[in-house]
Amino acid sequence: NTFISCEEGIVIETKEDFIVEGNLFEQMDSAKQIIDTTATFVVPENDLSISIEADDEAFTYDLAVTTSKTDVKVYYLISTLPTAPTKEEVLAETPSDTLITALEGLNRGTKYYVYVICVSGKDTSIMLSTSFETAEELVQPLTLSAKITTNNADGVTAKYAQAGATFETTAGAMIHYVLTDTLVEDVTIEKLNGTIAGSLVIRGETVEDHYLFTGLTSETTYYLYCYATLDDAVSSIESKEVTTAVYRNFNRDLPTKGTINIFNAEDFYKYIEFSTVGLIIDDTGVLTKPSTSAKVFLFGDIYLNETKKVDMITDSFKGVFDGQGYTIYNMNIESGASENLGLFKIITGSGATPGTFKNTTFVNAKVTNTYTEATTSNAGNGIICSELRGIIENVIIKDSIITVSQEDSRLGAIAGRFTNYKDGTYTAHVSNCGIYNTTVTGGSKNIGGAIGYAAYASAYTTTEAGTPIYVSDLYVQATVSTTATQSSVGGVIGVSEILVKNVVSDTTVIAAGKERTDALILGTIQNSSKETSIATISSCISYKKGTLVRNWKSGEADKLYEVGTTNSDTTEVPKQSVIALEEITSTWIIENTTFDIESENSLWILENHQLNLKLGGRN
Repeated sequence: NTFISCEEGIVIETKEDFIVEGNLFEQMDSAKQIIDTTATFVVPENDLSISIEADDEAFTYDLAVTTSKTDVKVYYLISTLPTAPTKEEVLAETPSDTLITALEGLNRGTKYYVYVICVSGKDTSIMLSTSFETAEELVQPLTLSAKITTNNADGVTAKYAQAGATFETTAGAMIHYVLTDTLVEDVTIEKLNGTIAGSLVIRGETVEDHYLFTGLTSETTYYLYCYATLDDAVSSIESKEVTTAVYRNFNRDLPTKGTINIFNAEDFYKYIEFSTVGLIIDDTGVLTKPSTSAKVFLFGDIYLNETKKVDMITDSFKGVFDGQGYTIYNMNIESGASENLGLFKIITGSGATPGTFKNTTFVNAKVTNTYTEATTSNAGNGIICSELRGIIENVIIKDSIITVSQEDSRLGAIAGRFTNYKDGTYTAHVSNCGIYNTTVTGGSKNIGGAIGYAAYASAYTTTEAGTPIYVSDLYVQATVSTTATQSSVGGVIGVSEILVKNVVSDTTVIAAGKERTDALILGTIQNSSKETSIATISSCISYKKGTLVRNWKSGEADKLYEVGTTNSDTTEVPKQSVIALEEITSTWIIENTTFDIESENSLWILENHQLNLKLGGRN
């Protein structure tokens, strides 16, 4: 465009023809000119320009106008056609008040033409134009990783094994999988979607990040092939190999007297039958029971039928029951034939070797004893055992109920009666255990959320006591109910003649229909009449306001803490500081108790001013 001198407000552009107020002018010099009296936006050379700022990856396109003018309105028209619009058509569009305007509603892979007219006050610019092309559809890289693990215990039958696959890929991608017992050579997607020569081929697709393959055979190698798709993107093929383990159970492999492996519910019931009735395990045809010193291992979570009763193992158990961190669900023990009830009648020991029950969780366990006849001093009822003379450690009991009809019941969620063994040189104990949301209901005395009666003496002598025993590192969240107001009912232990330390009580004690807060940990503490050692309770705490021990017959106390009250009104027991729950800190615990929460090997964790027991990473 060539500008020539003229009166103010007149712009002359080179055109084929020119008309001023309806009069035709002759050609001027070598150019034909037109005078446009409506175009009054006169700008210096190179002062008005337009461009497109593009980000193809983000698919954003901005129209940018450069000018020295202020208060500029930008009129623009976007078209896919190369034919220029009229000035009036552009000015009919809605203007933008900014010099950079985001262009919206664009399609991918399309060429656009942009026409721009700027207005500043009474001044209107000439029409400028530019063009650009939007990016094609971007194909994002699509990757896939997968792993596969086996689990031989499906909790239903002993016949089948299973394997779980987990996938990691772009969100929303479809996983296409094939599991087969035949290796696919030079695998391709076409081969996976075609015929695969194998005795078992499982094929499917999922958008989930996991899939469980069931109905597999033990001791068999399987091959997992998978790939992911998302729109038009396809990942590479991921392949994994897995071999299901040897599946040992009572149906396929004859049980041994020394080591018993339990993988599922069927195995568990068979173990109970083996231990109570006996099984034929050799050519003699004679019913045989396992060794009392057998080692029993769980190799999976055990899902029992809560309507099917489990019989108590009455022979004294001197071996090791190791749950290996697995859970027994819905164990139901019910009887009215004996004063004792539990999974085991007695867990004891021999010499320096204690019978041990460990690393096991019970969920929704039920023990119901309807026996109402007179009981002996050895009677007991508990989920794990009637009487404990050995070791129980790393055990969790959740959402369970134990109910006994006897008056003198010796009743607790872990064990009814806990005592040392005069012929043993080991130290019997209960440690590192947690009880959660559990109800214990019994007769009139010797009832505790964990243990009914902890006696520092052998059950079989009146003159000799065994080695020391103790309870430590225990968390109890239980409701303990009794029909009377006996002093031998406590939130954790009914009667204690032993060392009790590092116990956290979050218990509710109900006696004769009313809640009591005077025995939040122990109903009675007393020294054993058969031993000079003194019963002790140390470094214990309650989350409820009340008294930790109701009846102090004898014994010692050290560092007992509760919310809002002192421990006892008896002069034999020193008054202890009152520590409000919200004031409990790690510093306070280290200075005042033996709860070790700073060490990474600590059994305890302090969260929101509450002490909780850590059991294998589970609170």
